[in-house]
Amino acid sequence: MSDLKKYVGFKLAGEDFAVDIMVIEEIIRTINITPIPRSPDYVLGIVNLREKVIPIVSLRKKLNMPVLEDDNDTRVIISSINNRRIGFVVDSVSEVLSINTHDIDATPCVKNSNENHLEGIARVGTEMIVIIDVLNLFSQREISEIEALIE
Repeated sequence: MSDLKKYVGFKLAGEDFAVDIMVIEEIIRTINITPIPRSPDYVLGIVNLREKVIPIVSLRKKLNMPVLEDDNDTRVIISSINNRRIGFVVDSVSEVLSINTHDIDATPCVKNSNENHLEGIARVGTEMIVIIDVLNLFSQREISEIEALIE
């Protein structure tokens, strides 16, 4: 018996990542982002999307990856974390993936890391895909900082 879960695949710095489709509200093209002074460096600013103010986070910066300029493939994945909509900028969105949970390995232990934002590493054919758990991407302090920016 297979236990399939659906994920949305995306690219960051040429690497394959995915996030559980159940935490995604929508995927949009990048729109005009208003910077917020004194915000954490990974927060790019806010957008007004259908009369809702949404903070936008650079997933590259949050994951300590090199930053690139946006292009025509750049997308924003809108998710809900603690009943707060947050957008994540990614290089491109590829496809919806059906991954058997038996093909997801636990992430290797990272020294000096107390972050648990990685759900696992999926083996899809010959590819390895890092699955990000966006619900655990931020500490409670970081969520409070982000919420304070838009209140």
